[in-house]
Amino acid sequence: MPIVTALLKRNVFFSELIRLLQDEGIKVSAKKDDSSLKKVLSKPGIVLLEIDSENKLKTMCKDFKIKNNKCEVLCVFREKYVMSQDVRGVKTIYQPIIFNEFLKTILNLKRTFETMAESINLKNLVFYPKSLKLVDNDNEKTIKLTELENKLIKFIIQSKGGATKADLLLNVWKHKNKLDTHTLESLIYRLRRKIEKDPNNPEILKQVNKKYFLNIKF
Repeated sequence: MPIVTALLKRNVFFSELIRLLQDEGIKVSAKKDDSSLKKVLSKPGIVLLEIDSENKLKTMCKDFKIKNNKCEVLCVFREKYVMSQDVRGVKTIYQPIIFNEFLKTILNLKRTFETMAESINLKNLVFYPKSLKLVDNDNEKTIKLTELENKLIKFIIQSKGGATKADLLLNVWKHKNKLDTHTLESLIYRLRRKIEKDPNNPEILKQVNKKYFLNIKF
């Protein structure tokens, strides 16, 4: 599956640029026109987009959803065009292009995308299990997790029918002793204080019929 979608003019320069990326082992899908811009921006991946008019820049800013955390955009500008606004998830590069610097930018975006591809949306939060963190989309705040908190969230997500206290004690702590339930309740309380607006009325980490669920947003 291509990780980079290129919306660039079909000329010798950009064709060679795409070929050089492919020679570096980066899969690139080239699109012919801009009619697919909105559709491309809504999907996971890296979008390589040439900005050759102010109208195109305005369209890109309008169509790109700021809270879309599955897409990274690299705008290739002609020198006379300047970003009129900062848009999260959008990087810029200007012509003339030095390939080594361009490749470094693409590889950095690739690493960012691969991290994002493993993320899970929990209401207004984005969970990054490998980084042991949550990011609050409302205020861009990063919430650091302990290893136990991270493990707890991962297990509840994997438990599609909900996780009981016994399930969590066995799989998170490897404990079978019922007397250890206070340990679990303490961890749930600390985690809710981190992620819930009102820990006493949780909207993200809920308990229904003695089972714990997470409010996963698809």
